[in-house]
Amino acid sequence: MGKHGHKLMHEALKKMGKMRNCGSLTKAKHKSNLKSIVAFADSRGLQHIDHMNQRFTTAYVETLKEKGHSPSTIQSHLSTLRDLAHNIGKPNIVHRKNEDYGQEAIRRGLDRNSPKTERNEVLWKEAREALYAKAEWLGIAFDLRDSLGLRMKESLMTNKVFVDERKNLYFQIDKGEKLETIIIKAAGTKGGRPRDLEIITDKQRKAIDRLVDYQQRTGKLSIMPPDLTWTQAYNMQKNACHRLGLTRENNCNNHIARHFEAQRMIKMGMSAKEAIARMGHSDARKLNAYVPKG
Repeated sequence: MGKHGHKLMHEALKKMGKMRNCGSLTKAKHKSNLKSIVAFADSRGLQHIDHMNQRFTTAYVETLKEKGHSPSTIQSHLSTLRDLAHNIGKPNIVHRKNEDYGQEAIRRGLDRNSPKTERNEVLWKEAREALYAKAEWLGIAFDLRDSLGLRMKESLMTNKVFVDERKNLYFQIDKGEKLETIIIKAAGTKGGRPRDLEIITDKQRKAIDRLVDYQQRTGKLSIMPPDLTWTQAYNMQKNACHRLGLTRENNCNNHIARHFEAQRMIKMGMSAKEAIARMGHSDARKLNAYVPKG
């Protein structure tokens, strides 16, 4: 990026502000997308970032398509474009609907808010084996998601007891002869909602045993490699899963494990309130997104 490109990037970041309402991953994604948008603006000779117009945004999306980016990646860039357009006072230069950019395929046949009751079990098993072969910590994180219905972010918060300067407890496994409860606190949970997850099934016990064995063998509190930042570890995990085919398009993404876990809890007689609390939500109505009605 040349001198003028850096100027445009400075303008874009200033317009976007501190993004206080965004999580760390969303901020990182916005900044990455902004670099791409700014590079395109620089190549088209824009003098200032607020000179963007509807022709520019349409051309940018077409360029992403030509480069072969996936529908979900294009959707991410559109989200950043909308935020930037709003902040420069030109919200109408980006269409509100992704369909207006020919992005119907992002959700075709895949309602993300409906319960998932099936997945490609062969692909799921092969992906697990491949993750363990690539790096043991990737396999362990996969097992934690699969058995406990953890989110991808939460599956990396595997410190036995780690308290930061803000007194956030990341991911604690109760000490004692038997590990009966996992306590997931603020730093690893969506919205900072703490919750206790009692170990109920043999599958969950085995996943925790593998985690503890790994920690004891390596002498590490975290399963993440020490030479990786949390964001780098998260991206490595996400990209590895994507390359192995664990995607929504294949009806086999990581989030589907949360659907299966919620359905299992309801089948074993747990109340909707208890089940949704274990999933890390506060509103019992959210269960409708995980468990089919009736």
